[in-house]
Amino acid sequence: MIFFPDFAIFLDRLICECLKYEDKMERAVFQEGVLSYIKDEKKDIANLMKYARERRVVKKVQSMIGVWL
Repeated sequence: MIFFPDFAIFLDRLICECLKYEDKMERAVFQEGVLSYIKDEKKDIANLMKYARERRVVKKVQSMIGVWL
């Protein structure tokens, strides 16, 4: 994964957007994004859940990402 420090704050929101529009994305791209987020040591779960509530994807976050954390 290429990591740009300036964009780290948007990573949690980006993952929520990916989960929301999963059916419109290529499966390989979606999986790579989710797995990269799971492996990221700097992830902020509280921030992820905040965005998940805003984007209404809490159940998807819990079922797809929660099992890996």
